[in-house]
Amino acid sequence: MTPTASAASTPDAPAAQPTRLVRMDAAGDVQASDGLSFVAQKLATYGATGIAAAGETFGTAYPGTLDDTSKLVVSTMSGSGSIRSTTISGLRGFGVDALAGDPQGNVALLVFNTRERIVYLRGKGSSTFTKVLTIKVSDQARGATLAVGGRSGGEILVAYEDHHTLYARHRGTRSWGSVHQLGDSVQSDISAAFDGSGRESVAWKSQRINEGESNTPAIVSFTTAAPGKAFGPPRQIESVSGPSGAGHYVASPAVLLRVVDDTHTLLTWTGSNGAHFVVKAETIASGHTATPATLSPALTDDSPGHWWNPYVGLPVPVQVLMWFLLAVTLLTGSRAWSRVRSSGIFWPKRRGPATRYWRGRLPSEPFAMPTPRPCTPSLPTDRSSMPRPSGFGTPSRHRPPVASESVGSAPCQPFGRMSCEEWRSMRSPSLQRQASRRPRSRSRPSPARLPGPS
Repeated sequence: MTPTASAASTPDAPAAQPTRLVRMDAAGDVQASDGLSFVAQKLATYGATGIAAAGETFGTAYPGTLDDTSKLVVSTMSGSGSIRSTTISGLRGFGVDALAGDPQGNVALLVFNTRERIVYLRGKGSSTFTKVLTIKVSDQARGATLAVGGRSGGEILVAYEDHHTLYARHRGTRSWGSVHQLGDSVQSDISAAFDGSGRESVAWKSQRINEGESNTPAIVSFTTAAPGKAFGPPRQIESVSGPSGAGHYVASPAVLLRVVDDTHTLLTWTGSNGAHFVVKAETIASGHTATPATLSPALTDDSPGHWWNPYVGLPVPVQVLMWFLLAVTLLTGSRAWSRVRSSGIFWPKRRGPATRYWRGRLPSEPFAMPTPRPCTPSLPTDRSSMPRPSGFGTPSRHRPPVASESVGSAPCQPFGRMSCEEWRSMRSPSLQRQASRRPRSRSRPSPARLPGPS
């Protein structure tokens, strides 16, 4: 796990301890918490209480990252004891493919680069890792894994993919056997195991993935070999055809084998129920498969595109019908609601005095349209006293004044189609000022506007 209290790793200041290893007992109580000086990539148990971690240190060519200058380190510890770290020489630029241990205390390590797969073994009671196998591979090589165990412990089973084929090799207590071809495989995830009787088991997932998506189902296969016997033909466990499209494929680890006892091994894998991915498992008893069981609850995968569809569990024709009925309900509901709002049942129309303009003028009575009356203003005869207009687009406050006539004590200012009598009927000075400041409508020229001097 990444320590939460440590500083983040940056190119200028790489973290001194990028990995933290927390050891707990069976009750969940923390026994020890230690920082590791490398980026742990694999973790395994060995013996009764032993723990092993393998990974790479940060490189020096690009600080804060893993590069060709990174060193490969393996740390081992027993119970709550101290941690012992070992740097394996000659493995700069190698990555860790697998790490495994057995109850007798043996630890096996599988490292890789683009040209080789190398197996190391640390025997019971030893503190050094010894190279025991080098496998030359092509540029088409992909996944690889190993298992250590057997009847007396120390036996190694290596499975790797090359040339779209899965191969396996077995090492007894002294020497390696021949290469076995297990079956076809593309971009595989592989898992291997020894049970207590010495039976070897290999399971793998094969699926071609291109730029984050796959158009083919993932094939989960299994094969086994009794002690001293060759591997049998592969058995297809499931063809996983879940959701398709971008981001939909069976990701690692995809398939896992775990030993239960001397004759039973648990096989778990990522399967499908037709609509989304699920976790399935079955028990392998002396090489015989059983009926698989689904472990994950329904509708709990991380595949996008299901949370918005409440009818995902129904047949497709029923889903289409339900979505059609929902759309009709929403459309008719919106029309009915607009009719209710316009009817004024919940929002009654205002019946008080009008205080808003209607088409640029104030009505003389509430909700009444005044009858236009002629307005004959007195026009001056001398145009020389009138200022010249400033032209088209001049703001209304800079336009030349219009003719007005004095009606009583208040001036009569024709406004749009408002007559002088309507102006006189407005007793409130504030309404008169409001009407006088409102610009005239450009669509209807004022009859009182005078042309400028030509």
